[in-house]
Amino acid sequence: MNIFFDLDDTIWDFSRNTTETLGEMYFHFDFEKNFNFTKIDFQNNFPITNDRLWEQLSQKLLDADTLRNIRFQKLFEDMGHEISLEFSKKLSDYYMEKSPFKHHLVEGARELLENLKKNGHKLHIITNGFENIQHQKLKSSQITHFFTHIITSEQTQVKKPDTKMYEYACALVNELPQNCIMIGDHWGNDVEGAINAGMNALFFNPNKKNIPIEKNKVEKMKNIPQIYFLSEILDFI
Repeated sequence: MNIFFDLDDTIWDFSRNTTETLGEMYFHFDFEKNFNFTKIDFQNNFPITNDRLWEQLSQKLLDADTLRNIRFQKLFEDMGHEISLEFSKKLSDYYMEKSPFKHHLVEGARELLENLKKNGHKLHIITNGFENIQHQKLKSSQITHFFTHIITSEQTQVKKPDTKMYEYACALVNELPQNCIMIGDHWGNDVEGAINAGMNALFFNPNKKNIPIEKNKVEKMKNIPQIYFLSEILDFI
């Protein structure tokens, strides 16, 4: 079977790796001295701002370069501080240089990939992340060899949940959508996008988030399997 995975927070532990990087950034730029917030505040606020900007990116309200440049400026604004765009770019460069070299995986990821590969499944990545960054994450965590194709939004020029991205993926592996499965932690991008393209899907939901199913989609989406641990994937493959 052709199995497609999201990368960030499905296989590569984005939350843990980002938290580590932000902690290093906090001390490297001496935020304790220059700004009135703690390292924990900085680490906790980043995902809120970052998720909001990525949602705007998916809605085509901003482009990838803008997201990179303003991410930390918006974060500081959210925390009650002003920084220049130039300093925001400097922080973004530091973050982009350091974070992809972190190697932590989501619990059970390596064991799962080894098991699936051993049993003859073809594994692939579909990600909205930046091309060079996502490839470095795979290299740093030493899992590149598990995957046949690494499909990024920069490569396809469309982003999840656009069905064109999933159609491209199925065509790339020369397989019908109904014979493929997508596994990811984002309901809209990974699950709805795949289902709308005719694929099967598994929702990886370790934090047990509420599923935001629109009323007109309940019937179509209500039977999508939900898993809390990666090891549970083996029950469905």
